[in-house]
Amino acid sequence: MFSAHKRYFTALMGSTALLASICAPASAGVFNVKPIRLFLDKGTSSVILTIQNQDTSPLRIQVAGVDWSNDRNGQLQLKPTDDLIVFPTLLTMNPFEQRNIRIGFSGTPPHNTELSYRITIDELPSLESQLSKERSAGLQVRTRITVPVFLEPDTVIKKAEVESVSLQHGVAEATFTNDGNTHVTVGNVQIAGIGANGAKVFSQTMQGWYVLAGESRDFRTAIPKDQCSRVKALSISIQTDIGSFTRNVAVAAGECV
Repeated sequence: MFSAHKRYFTALMGSTALLASICAPASAGVFNVKPIRLFLDKGTSSVILTIQNQDTSPLRIQVAGVDWSNDRNGQLQLKPTDDLIVFPTLLTMNPFEQRNIRIGFSGTPPHNTELSYRITIDELPSLESQLSKERSAGLQVRTRITVPVFLEPDTVIKKAEVESVSLQHGVAEATFTNDGNTHVTVGNVQIAGIGANGAKVFSQTMQGWYVLAGESRDFRTAIPKDQCSRVKALSISIQTDIGSFTRNVAVAAGECV
């Protein structure tokens, strides 16, 4: 279950919420979405997504299916698609009401590579606020949640690698590439600078996310100049749902400038 209160606008499990500028006293809706991931295959023609309004006010939402990819920085790239069938797409929910959304697939089934989509769930302004003559100027907070939808290929191949590691102008960068045909979930990513005595002189841990089939993700961090000058090697450790990946690379002098 995923709680979509305004304090949860970023969520680790792949459900993303976007907010606009806050204009008091406007506030985001409070609703739950489950499950947080959906899977379709040849034996499953449709799945159910459940939404529950947890607020004391009515909730209006719009639901749609979109094609999903990520750029090298892990940012969502969403575009319209006719592959997913969503019903209903518009609904008004009473306080604490729960509704089911049926998600079906109408595209060409995957054979060699997993297909990835997302269901977008957007909070809409209330009818009262739209009809009111006393509407305040400015943007209001609205919640968006996106739920991943995966269609597995005939045969699943899980394969990935730390493709490259570099230090340039004081910025350490590692590229993680998914060479398999299905998504990989990346957890913690640690980039460490190793000194001449083999001890860490710098360490930065960051969170990963989904790396879809065939995609690469760049992880980078700036190393403070006083620490960077003592770095002789970079050590990369990436934890994923298919195992741990590490790589150690010596760095040349002068890469901190």
